[in-house]
Amino acid sequence: MPVQVPSLGLSLFTIPKNGGTTLWHWSHWLRTGREVEGNVYHQGWMCDGEVEKETVIVRRDPVERFVSGYRNFRDKRGLSMGFDRFVTEIPRLIRFDGDIRHHFAPQSEYFPWMPLAKVDHVFDFEEFGKLRDFLEDRAGRKLPACHAQKSYFSDFELRDEHIELIQQYYLKDYLAGFGTIVDDE
Repeated sequence: MPVQVPSLGLSLFTIPKNGGTTLWHWSHWLRTGREVEGNVYHQGWMCDGEVEKETVIVRRDPVERFVSGYRNFRDKRGLSMGFDRFVTEIPRLIRFDGDIRHHFAPQSEYFPWMPLAKVDHVFDFEEFGKLRDFLEDRAGRKLPACHAQKSYFSDFELRDEHIELIQQYYLKDYLAGFGTIVDDE
């Protein structure tokens, strides 16, 4: 279910590690005029109702999203598994761990009306500021500064074999337009 902003006629499809928490915060502020107190995800009422007139989604290259998700799980959720093992075991982990399944599911599963061309407004994660500008223009007011979740460590090396495994795992996303597979050959 998307987060609804009825006053702007928008439904924001939030995807883990695509700025989804920031979008939840901004949506709450746009709907209430207040910043979130407590866990933004307890504001489930923002998903109630029909999909609005226009849809918004943020897409992110699947490899970048995967690495960001791994960092988040290591930094904020206590994951102790090394990157090599995590990459090779992600299909199994997703079957048995709902939290990992939620955060590492293909982006295309968060927008049920594929293809991505059916989304009214698609913003690339690398240009998140354009989404902020779009929402501020639509609302006629400034959004509060918010970068809800960020992990910086990089004590692992992303190798070609990792990239290939991640791209195979997210083939559905590449086919839906969430990234481009680069083949060096």
